[in-house]
This record gives sequence, structure tokens and C-alpha cells, in this order.
Amino acid sequence: MLIVLLKKQASELLSNALGGKSLKEGLLSIRMMIYLLMGFYLFIIVFRVFYGVAVSLCQPLCQSGNDWMYFAIMGIMATFIGVTGSLFTANSTIYHARDNEFLLSLPIPQWMIVFMRMSMIYLVSAVFEIMVMFPVIFVYFFIGKAPIWALVFQLASVLLLPVIAVSISCLIGWLSAVINSKIRQRAIFSVITSLVFVGAFYYVYWNLYNYMQLIIANADVVGGAMKMFLYPFYLMGNASAGSIVSFVLYAVMMLAIMAIVVKLVAANFVELAAKTQTHAKRKAPGKVGNAEGPALALFKKEFRRFTSSSVTMMSCALGSVMLCAIGVSCFFAGDWLIVNFMGMTSGPNDNFPLVATLIVGMMAAMNTISATSFSLEGKHIWMLKVFPISPLKIFAAKLGVHIVITAVPTLFCTVAFAVAGGTDAKTMFGMILATFVFVVFSAMLGLLCNLRFPNLTWTNEAQAVKQNMSVITATFIPWLVLGLLAVICLMMRIMGDPVSKCLLAATSLLAALICLLFNMLMKGGVRRFQEL
Repeated sequence: MLIVLLKKQASELLSNALGGKSLKEGLLSIRMMIYLLMGFYLFIIVFRVFYGVAVSLCQPLCQSGNDWMYFAIMGIMATFIGVTGSLFTANSTIYHARDNEFLLSLPIPQWMIVFMRMSMIYLVSAVFEIMVMFPVIFVYFFIGKAPIWALVFQLASVLLLPVIAVSISCLIGWLSAVINSKIRQRAIFSVITSLVFVGAFYYVYWNLYNYMQLIIANADVVGGAMKMFLYPFYLMGNASAGSIVSFVLYAVMMLAIMAIVVKLVAANFVELAAKTQTHAKRKAPGKVGNAEGPALALFKKEFRRFTSSSVTMMSCALGSVMLCAIGVSCFFAGDWLIVNFMGMTSGPNDNFPLVATLIVGMMAAMNTISATSFSLEGKHIWMLKVFPISPLKIFAAKLGVHIVITAVPTLFCTVAFAVAGGTDAKTMFGMILATFVFVVFSAMLGLLCNLRFPNLTWTNEAQAVKQNMSVITATFIPWLVLGLLAVICLMMRIMGDPVSKCLLAATSLLAALICLLFNMLMKGGVRRFQEL
């Protein structure tokens, strides 16, 4: 039975990735090729980042005979990345899956259902952690001069390592489900919890170099603390260094941890899964509401849909969170951001407005609200189609939510950058206009992408907002457009054009692209919506 459940979950995962096709039909499809290219691009970025970290730690630790500490420290980093990557989806994957009621009606033990859900969280964590640990092993074989047979223990240890991240994510998801079952503002609580981990991630990232220097200078003290308080990582490090006894103990401990977490989550799985699908009844106020037009009603419906799910908010509006955080930081540590974040060691120069606008645009492109709006309708999309409402009003409501949620923090961050850099009023207005037009362009592109690549057969919202081809295209195409605009502005600057003219040229090109997308939305978009 467990094998059948795992096959079911794997087939759903592949079907979502391949756009509803089977593996044989979709293996060589354009969609799969794009997934592979994007995955390779992400792998190169992660490899480059952690290759430098591994080189900094490997040589001093291996020369002092602390090979195990090298793997243990990098394992802790990989686990932190794995938890950050899977934390947002743990709660929705386990408790909010649409087929929970169907599976619970069958004679299937609850622990099997929980284990099936956790296997998908394991895959997410494993992808992140393998990308981190690959350069670690690569560096160790060239600097540490390890024998080839040690590779077997290292690969096996890496495959077991995501169990820790899965356990932490599932326990936090379980705790979140317990608290959410007793409060009304569930999404807000989940978002706050997720933001704490995001903040911790960036805090560790910005101070990583200082931590590495501290570890190298106090290797003996750090090693003793890890043996006492982080014993699983101590075993993992020894196993990766070639200790057979440590590997056996490490494997047994990981399997035991997984069994304990599965049993704990399965103990009240039915109760929590039922409560997360229902909301506490509230007495309706005894007053007559005002009549609303269809446009306003659709906008409110889309906004309520967005704010009702923590998974949707954190996955589709992370760019807004980053824009707000950087905007606030500009008022308190603007000089530090300009030097360390933008690389301008001598302070703001003439190209500062262009660089700031480019950075704001890249973060704004991370919002994928419109690129998931149709997918989130799921199998109930027919309800929108039967209403006597023009498809253009439906499009406008979905675009409006994306623009409002993205434009406000975008404009705030743009103004904060301009103030921190001492930009004049005319250039600041050009920056504001360029970023706003770019937000509109991203919103329209995301809506068209979602009409072209909708995912309407998802079982939990994480699949709709993450395993979605429209999310990838709606993020990377705006980045490519920003890269093209950066090249054009650079050429104009070389020819002596002022910054204000460069911003005006970029805004004009984006406006032309918006007109093109609007024409596509009016014709092909309406036809595609009617075919869904």
C-alpha cells in the first residue's frame, strides 16, 4: 500500500511539472527543457556561492585533522537551507491537500498518508541540500585529498541529511496547524512565522564570513560544542570522513528521527486536517451591505483569496517583503547598503539611480501573484466562466491585486533608495515612473503566462504556486528584460546621455511592451480563458 501511495504522489508531481502529460510524453517537451535549464542555472549559482565557503573552511580544518568538522558545519548550512526551502510548504502539503478526505475514507493507516506527504517535503529539502553539499564534496576531494571509496559514505550521508530538515519543517508545520486550529487569523500567524525564518536566513547569510573566521579560530571549542549539542551532525561529519561505525549510528538515528516525527504528526492528523479545512463560525452583523459593482466585487474576491493563504502570500509576494525590508534599511543604514549591497565603495555615483532602479525591478519581478491567479482557481474555474461578466473585468481584478500588492512596496523602496543616494527630484520621479511601469508589465506578463500554462489539477496550493511553468517564465522573462534594458542604458551612458534620459528610454520601451501584451490579452487571452 505504501508503494502505491508513493507512486501516486510521484505521478502527481511529474504530471504538474510536465503540464498534465505523462513522463514518456513530456520528457522531451519544451516545458521540461526549460525546467532543466532553469535548474542548471540555479545549480550554478548555488555551486558558486558555496564553493567559496567550502574552500575557506576545507583547507584550515582538514590540515588540522578536523575533516569531520568541515562536513558537519557544511551539513548544518545545508540543513538550514533545506528548512528554509521546505518550511513554506510543509503545512499545506500535509494538512491542506485536497485529497486528504478521499484518502482518509479508504482503509489506509494514517501514518502511511503522513509518510507519503513527508516524502514530497523530503524531495524539496533534498534538492536544496544536494546543491549545497555537491561543491562541499567536490572541494574535499581536491583539497582534502580523500580516497575515492569515501565518496560512498559522503553520498549516503547527504541522502540521509534532509531527514533533519524534513523533521524540523514538519514539526513546525504541525505546531502551526495546532495553533491555527485555535485562532482565526491563521494565514497571518503562518506568514509571521515564515518571515522570522526568512529574516534569520538573511542575517546568517550577511554574517557568514565572520562566522567562518570565528569557527576557524576556535575549532577545538566549536568541535566540542557540536559533539555535545549537535550530535547528529557530529556523526554525519565522521561518517563523511570515512568512519563506518559513525555512519551506521548516523543512519539508525536518522531513521529513528523520521519514525518519531511520522508517529507524532499521524497521532492527530485527522483532527488537524479537518480543522484546517473549516473556519470558526462567526455571527454575521445585522446590517445591510452596500451594493458593489462587478469590478470592485471581483477585486475584493481576489484580494481575499490571496490573503487567506499563508503559502500563497509567502510564495507569491516574497518580493514585496524584501522591498519593504530594504526600503526600511535604507533609512537606517543607507550608506552601508550602498557600499556593501550595491558595491559602490566611494558612495553614490552618477549611475546610482540606474543601479537602484535595476535592483528594485529584480525584487519586484519575484512577485508572481498574477502568474498563479488562474491556477489557484483549480477545478472551480468554471464558476468564473459562467458568470455574466466580461473576461476583461476578471483580468483587471487579477491584475489589480498584483499591481497594488507589488507597486506600493516598490514605490516605497524606490523613494528610500533615492533619498539614501541623494537623488534629485527629477531623477527620483523618473525612477518611480520606471519601476511602476515595470510592475504593470510584470503583472500582465504573469497573467498571460498563467493563461498559457495553468495548473488546475493540484492537490495542495504549494503545487499551484510553485510547480507551475508560468511562475518560472513570469520571473525570468522580466529579469531578461531588465538585463536588456541595463545594456541599453549602459550604451546610452557611454555615449554621454544623462541618467534621466536613460530612465525615460527604459520606461518608453516598457510601455511599448505593455501595449503589446494588452493586445495579446484582448485577443488571445480572452480566447484562451474561454478554453480553460
